[in-house]
Amino acid sequence: MADLEERNDAIRLALYPSAHGLGHFMRIVHLAQMLHETGGKRQAKYLLFIRTNVNKGVRESLQAGWSHVGVVTFSSYEFPIQPSVVQKNPYTLSTSQTWDAVRKFDANAAVEQEERFVKDNGIQIIISDCPSIPCVLNVPSLLVTNFTFDTILQGLLATQKIDPAQSEDIADIRAFIQDMTDQYQKADALIRMRGEIHMPYNGRTVDIPAHFRHAESSKTDTLEALNIPELLQPGRKILLHCFGGQPQNDTYTRIPQLPPQWVCLSQTIHAPPHFYAIKKDAHIPDLIAASDAVLGKLGWGMCSEVIGNGYKPFIFVPRSAFLEEEGLVKWMQKDHRRLVRMEVNVFEAMEWEDAILQAEALAGPQDTDVTAEGWKCKEEELVNIVDGEVMRLLGR
Repeated sequence: MADLEERNDAIRLALYPSAHGLGHFMRIVHLAQMLHETGGKRQAKYLLFIRTNVNKGVRESLQAGWSHVGVVTFSSYEFPIQPSVVQKNPYTLSTSQTWDAVRKFDANAAVEQEERFVKDNGIQIIISDCPSIPCVLNVPSLLVTNFTFDTILQGLLATQKIDPAQSEDIADIRAFIQDMTDQYQKADALIRMRGEIHMPYNGRTVDIPAHFRHAESSKTDTLEALNIPELLQPGRKILLHCFGGQPQNDTYTRIPQLPPQWVCLSQTIHAPPHFYAIKKDAHIPDLIAASDAVLGKLGWGMCSEVIGNGYKPFIFVPRSAFLEEEGLVKWMQKDHRRLVRMEVNVFEAMEWEDAILQAEALAGPQDTDVTAEGWKCKEEELVNIVDGEVMRLLGR
């Protein structure tokens, strides 16, 4: 009976991650975890619903970082809740496919679908990271993000050479972007994350500290569990090659260059004794903490995790067409200061050695504010801010 009463008193919160890659999904799950485990100063109880079409395997892999993830009700949707920003690979956007997705997107169907979900599940408040549709469902809503997709699409449009014959089509795209901006304005507040870019949101804005998924195992335990003796050799240096959830090429004409004593754990390359493929369900924060440097793209999740799990040197391959990168670079240059840029042509030519040596030279002891206690305080502050905004909107 007590459990039933507690459930009835709990706040029914729906969280909407963007379907763009896995980064938004992972960070919204971590936010849900913090709300569940901490509850803020008021020790609020939440019934958590996450709307996502990520596959079952990805959801099951969450157990490695959150053993109680079963408290979340995951549900999928038939109609997309945002148009896809399509990538050919982790660092290249497909402009034509993205505009095709915009043309095909049915906002009315998405709104009707989510209005039914909200009503059927008694949702009291929404957090969006950061589709715009959840902001117009007649339920109090919070944007929790470092960018909005109207800005991303506007930036992509600005890079395009406009053919006069396409002027009507371009006008339709501009109208769609404006509709998206108007939808975002319906949110009751923007809780702005680190690495932010300009967002044309005019409402209440509150900044929050960074959060990140934690390593759950020690370096020794992580490396021993991989059962790769080569990783445990004295003086061995480890590179983690990881681009997150975007499509990647898994065929290579030759093996990338590594400096002496370096071994690579890779999402796509398996060529012992220098390259070893990691499992798809690997808990990436464990691998970051066990590595000496990371090679990937600047995504919010990877940025937060290389900072939070030891300030690991980060070699990034730029994705210049995606405007979020501008904010992430500024954040990393200020708070991380161990960033190495590897141009796309160098990455694709497999000439990695120089960048790895640059990263190695940047390595050093982690900053004093990255202690476990320091991060715990930041996460408590974050939860108190989010929880306070929820309570304000619900009048509690």
